Amino acid sequence: MSVLRFNSLRGSALMVIESKLAYALVDSFFGGADRPYTKIDGKDFTPIELSIVRKVVELAIHDLENAWASVEKIGCSFVRTEVNPQFVGIVPPTDVVIASTFDVELENATGTISMVIPYATIEPIKQKLSTGFQVESDQTDKKLWTAIIKEQLMDTELEIRVNLGETSILLEDLMSLKVGDVIPLTQDATGELDINVENVKKFRGYYGNHHGTTAVQVTRPIIK
Repeated sequence: MSVLRFNSLRGSALMVIESKLAYALVDSFFGGADRPYTKIDGKDFTPIELSIVRKVVELAIHDLENAWASVEKIGCSFVRTEVNPQFVGIVPPTDVVIASTFDVELENATGTISMVIPYATIEPIKQKLSTGFQVESDQTDKKLWTAIIKEQLMDTELEIRVNLGETSILLEDLMSLKVGDVIPLTQDATGELDINVENVKKFRGYYGNHHGTTAVQVTRPIIK
């Protein structure tokens, strides 16, 4: 039984790891086959076993803080480990507590981890738990997906096309064209040109060259 403290909330919490699961974790940590093992009456946990259990608890604390991050920054910390239930009276017997039990399955062993939190500890953030969690979570997800979509869009390749001008002539005139004939276009050679992005008029600009390369200088966007 590990006593935990939430730095931003009052009171303490309790994390209980079933003894057979604790032994299986220790066995697995040292390269064993995580065989199921039951604590012998009167036998205390060794300092090494308690040290391994504390490592597991500290990993669980890290995940616990991440799970609560969208509701409240709890700042959970490890206080001490106890084996005797008489020494872990975190609340009076008449107080209400919230208990959550998790079934843990290893390859050759199973056990439970229980989290016990006094109601008085989470009462100050009761409103956040009942109304604010889903909304805040949605807002966080929305910001994340917006950033991802924006990043992907910025890497999208687009086709930009500038039409220098158009005209219509009769087929008879087309067949009679010869070298040196001039075909007038509807576009003023010195005027602004339409700059099409994916066949949509988005900008206006002037024709010219840049460092010896044919180019178009954007002058203004087309606002519809």
